[in-house]
Amino acid sequence: MALNVNPLISYADLELPLPAKRQLWEAKSAAEWKRLYHQSMTTERVPSFADLLRDMSQLFVFQDRIDTQLTALVLLHGMSAMINEYHRLRFISTGDSKHWHALVTNSRQQELDQAIQHFRMVCSELCVQSRPEIVLVCEVVSMLLHMSLEELQLFAGKEDKQEARRVYNSALEWITSPDSRRAVWHAGQTIRAAREMAPGSLTGFLAIGVYYASLAFWSYSVVSKAKNVQLLGSPAAHLFSRGPTVFLDGEEVADVSKFVTLGCGLPALQSPGGPAFLADPATVMQVVQDLLRGQMPNETIPPLVQSLAQLMGDLGHCAREGG
Repeated sequence: MALNVNPLISYADLELPLPAKRQLWEAKSAAEWKRLYHQSMTTERVPSFADLLRDMSQLFVFQDRIDTQLTALVLLHGMSAMINEYHRLRFISTGDSKHWHALVTNSRQQELDQAIQHFRMVCSELCVQSRPEIVLVCEVVSMLLHMSLEELQLFAGKEDKQEARRVYNSALEWITSPDSRRAVWHAGQTIRAAREMAPGSLTGFLAIGVYYASLAFWSYSVVSKAKNVQLLGSPAAHLFSRGPTVFLDGEEVADVSKFVTLGCGLPALQSPGGPAFLADPATVMQVVQDLLRGQMPNETIPPLVQSLAQLMGDLGHCAREGG
């Protein structure tokens, strides 16, 4: 997920039983392990990861016998591989494709969205509350369903100006669809989950997920302004100038549904200085930077986190310079 590449092992090949409950792995002695093992031992077969993909409700049924936290994360990563496949199919079915129909990809997107919603419902019924990192990864996966990470990275300058121009029209098409607003909503919820993480724990892929969320905000703002220049001859965005303030990192209230469905409202993040509107990408990037760096003292910030924060700062600076 971090590198946006195919996994080495397909999710369909994982037929081993799901990992046993955490207490077994953390047993202090052989005697304690044996006691816990006999307590959890039954004749019923523990499902595999492939079984879980077929029926996610088994996560709830077997929660007393498996490591639910690890299993939930593995399940999310499996769904992210499916989302990668969806975007690749979508790429070849757009434009003048003679063999693939967009209806198929749209149907696949709906199926994946329903699967993620089902995962959320199952997690809400677990005896142990989902940890913030599971919520964060779930929101990142949901966000990736509604945006092409590869195209947005290219648009943000991952390769060169020529590649950025190549995906420009695709980005303009994305910004006029509800997918762009669903993506930034889930990006906002990623930020919300990140704020609930324990100090010092927002590292590794979790930090990368926060960076991907910031890329969604930046792209939404920059592409919206470009679209308005194309339509109105001015970056003064109608997409940012009507309706109430919609906090993407807040509760899912009625105004959120109006924003996602109709594009009504001023999308923003919460910050100590008041709303950080997506119309001001430099300020939004600063808010996310502060979140990453504020998780730990300066002298202990890991190089990866420092690099991601610097990338956000550079994107924010470019947006400010581009005006």
